[in-house]
Amino acid sequence: MPGGSSGRTFYICVAFLAMVLQSKSRLRQQGQAARMTFSALFAGAFLLRSAVLPFGLLYPSLMTIVALVYFGSNSFPLFYLRLNADRIFHPVKAESASDDKMKLIVERYRITKRESEIIRQVCQGKTNQQIADSMFISLQTVKDHTHRIYSKRASAAELSSCRS
Repeated sequence: MPGGSSGRTFYICVAFLAMVLQSKSRLRQQGQAARMTFSALFAGAFLLRSAVLPFGLLYPSLMTIVALVYFGSNSFPLFYLRLNADRIFHPVKAESASDDKMKLIVERYRITKRESEIIRQVCQGKTNQQIADSMFISLQTVKDHTHRIYSKRASAAELSSCRS
């Protein structure tokens, strides 16, 4: 049984691998292959760390190389995860707002028509640049609108907390 910090690393690896492998979302076949490749790289990194550590203890002159391998071994699976994250995990998007909820928000916070258009696109998961492109306005204008929306929401929250 592993002990010390290697033991904690082992249990963290096992917990993370279990979380990745038992993901509830249904992934495409290539997503499954990417998860399995990542899991194999992660397990390989753990085995490499476990195999290299005794050499550092036996041969102190190799400790620098052992330290580089020990601490750098997780960079390969994490780099692979970074490159393939879109195939492994599905992005989380906000649900689209219903018309009734939108009307309530517009009335409650005195949202303009243009600001409500931006809210709808934000709820669709679009970035500020995508919103600017689809509405034929500048990126800074989108940022100004979203700032005003959040300011109105914050002001309303402050007023309601003062009334209570």
